[in-house]
Amino acid sequence: MAEITITHELLRLLAERTCFTVPERGLVFFGFRGLLPLDVTGTDFSSGHRARLVTPDNQHMRCTLGQWRPENGVLALFPGSTVPNLKAIQSARASGGIGANMLMLGRYGYDRGVHKAGKPTGHRAFRQGMFFPVWRNADDLDFDLADRLDISGRVPDQYPWDNLHCAYHDNVDTPAFSSNGCQVVAGRPTMPANGNLPESGPWARFVANAYGVDASGQAHFPYLLFSGTEAGLVSAKPQSSLTRSLRFGSQGEWVTAVQNALRTNGFPFLEADGDFGRDTLESVMGFQAETFGASQADGVVGPNTAGALQIPWPPIATTLAAATPTVRSGATVAGVPGEWLTSAVEITPGFEVRGDPYLGVSDDFDEMGISCGALQWNIGSNSLQPMVRATGKDVVMSAMPTLGADLWRACEKETGVRAALAIVRGWQPNKKLPTTALTELARLMGTTEMRAQQQLRISAVGERALTAATKWAANCGRNTPSKREFLWFFDLTTQNGGLEGLSPRDINAFIAQNSSTGAADAVCEFLAGLSGPSGHIKDAHKNAELWRTTPNGLPLELLVLSYLRSASAVPKWRHVVLNRKGAIATGGGWVNSERYDFSTALNT
Repeated sequence: MAEITITHELLRLLAERTCFTVPERGLVFFGFRGLLPLDVTGTDFSSGHRARLVTPDNQHMRCTLGQWRPENGVLALFPGSTVPNLKAIQSARASGGIGANMLMLGRYGYDRGVHKAGKPTGHRAFRQGMFFPVWRNADDLDFDLADRLDISGRVPDQYPWDNLHCAYHDNVDTPAFSSNGCQVVAGRPTMPANGNLPESGPWARFVANAYGVDASGQAHFPYLLFSGTEAGLVSAKPQSSLTRSLRFGSQGEWVTAVQNALRTNGFPFLEADGDFGRDTLESVMGFQAETFGASQADGVVGPNTAGALQIPWPPIATTLAAATPTVRSGATVAGVPGEWLTSAVEITPGFEVRGDPYLGVSDDFDEMGISCGALQWNIGSNSLQPMVRATGKDVVMSAMPTLGADLWRACEKETGVRAALAIVRGWQPNKKLPTTALTELARLMGTTEMRAQQQLRISAVGERALTAATKWAANCGRNTPSKREFLWFFDLTTQNGGLEGLSPRDINAFIAQNSSTGAADAVCEFLAGLSGPSGHIKDAHKNAELWRTTPNGLPLELLVLSYLRSASAVPKWRHVVLNRKGAIATGGGWVNSERYDFSTALNT
């Protein structure tokens, strides 16, 4: 079964393709019919999660329900179902399909509320907040274009009341879930029928996210329902042109163009308001039935319907948004305050890469073969290879038509590091990557799939760095680490690993030993005494002038820690390590021949 990564960028592209408006703030629900997350326990919020394409069988939960924070660029996935249970379909056949339905793909809305209010199985959930068009099945046990699209409900009392609730079942491998047409998330609720036991399974996370303090009292949630097939389509070619696909819930000028065309084709009652609602859906279905036949009326306006309406339908030239998402105040990613992680991605990669850090590519200057991405994952340490494999061969070959086959071969599990280094070094006469290699590698690192792989690993590094900073602060007698400490440990975790046995006792001993001249002076004398022609030596001399006045407290503590930790580095790189660690410790300095000022980042 094919696997794809669901990311912030992929959701953005899907919404752009369907002309679904996405609010700038708040929590957005989404669903994928025929796509199951690999982590069936439900995930935390992150920039991307892997999922596999599957076929719904109306017996097992074979869909994904998700939650998206667009302003943060993060999302969470939960297993569930967007189709009714087989037993409900069988029971509804005798009533012309009434009693079971399948929600049409589109953009909808849910409100906080109670599912099955007043009943023993009632529980807090999300109530249908608007008209929903649903498919009714009376002829067999599946849903296709031979079935009837029910668009009769105009007022709340006539809604099918397809709520979003728990599935009353939490195992995706066994054939059971409760839905006559509602969107359901695996898990069990708190309800009178079970003695009000706590919510459990993925549902517990889902409902906590939308009812908890992070939801900031949000009561209405947009819901974007896609198919797994279209997710796979967009994921496969994130940087190529996409075909626009309008449907229920689409909005904007392209909807207006469709409405105007329908008015001139026999639907004069239709208002051209740019909102693909019930009347537009009914008109599209009518036009498609007249033009293509009733069995071809799906209510979706793509190139065929647009062509029949004589509407120019140019492809969407997709573009990828900035690599680092804006993180709202108070948000966390992998347990790290969002603003801290954003600053870490600006600072640590910023020492090596200009512009978008996610596109960074370096040659074999450090014996690592090639180093790529925001944190310079490389061949020599075998850190790049798993990312390439997780991204997939199709993506690699599409982004790197000239060298993709070589890179894929270098990154296969069967290829050892020595052989992989030989492959990528074959591209680099005199250890310099040619333009073709630089361009293709940067293109690969900028794909949606590889950005997601980078962000997952950045979040993991952030989590480890926060743990290390928390431990250090506690050993120093502080309750919690500061942002300065986190940023220092993020750079350490990325570049150097751990503290090599250093403790606050070593810092205090160094400061006491140099009490007559000052600890900062002792560090700066080391830097000033270095000799050689390299730019790093020149940086060290400039830093010696800058850092002599480092104030007591945390800046001095971290500067001394930088000096002591640099002693564990390879001797020829010691001053390079100290330059960058000291710049973070003191709030600024010279690194790689450039002056950095981190005062703003450290004070936010």
